[in-house]
Amino acid sequence: MSQPLPISCVSRHSFHPLIKGVEFSFMNHETHLSAYPTFSSKLWRRMQDIPWHMAEIRDRLLPGEFARLYSMVHPYTMCGRARLRRLYTGVRYVVEKDIAGDIVECGVAFGGSAALMGLTLKSNFVSERENVDEDVCALGQGPLAVEVDLMQPLDANKKPAVHATPLNHVGLWVDDLPGAVRWMSARGVRFAPGGIRKGASGYDICFIHPKGNDQFPLSGEGVLIELVQAPADVVAALR
Repeated sequence: MSQPLPISCVSRHSFHPLIKGVEFSFMNHETHLSAYPTFSSKLWRRMQDIPWHMAEIRDRLLPGEFARLYSMVHPYTMCGRARLRRLYTGVRYVVEKDIAGDIVECGVAFGGSAALMGLTLKSNFVSERENVDEDVCALGQGPLAVEVDLMQPLDANKKPAVHATPLNHVGLWVDDLPGAVRWMSARGVRFAPGGIRKGASGYDICFIHPKGNDQFPLSGEGVLIELVQAPADVVAALR
């Protein structure tokens, strides 16, 4: 068997987690790779996994942001839970440290990993009247961030059936919601029952009905459209 190739300027701790099945030995102030793992290398890898196993236990007892996001994206990715957690942790570190650059995913199965990188869980909304358990997430930051609502029914046999269609509704910011409702109603736009009310994110909302009727013939043409009162920073950013 040929001698292991020396690799300079690489420490045991910075390089070792990136390679599986290798052992480092220090000879003559150089770092060498051996083709066969030893007991110490196996033990070292097991010790590195302890924080991740503890995080798994914590997720099951007290589900946090990662646990909820994982439950949303895992059907749409080929990556395991441990790898997704590392991805989640790495992306959050980049965002918190405001590190410049772009994150690019090369090769996508169903987009689950990309969704995990982009989504930030903001809040959870539960309403028995609306039969919904809803996670409110965000893509991006600041006033131009896009909200993504992930919804499931509290009772799949009751209505409204928020899971009946893959896309439940589309939301649009409005700078003057009461004025928009009056203007549109006067021109024959049909609104869903409930009127203007507080939505899951705390903003005033109402819905354009997906179907028209004789009195109000204009509608969302099969799409439930949510009108949302935009806060002042969003209005300023879009002007």
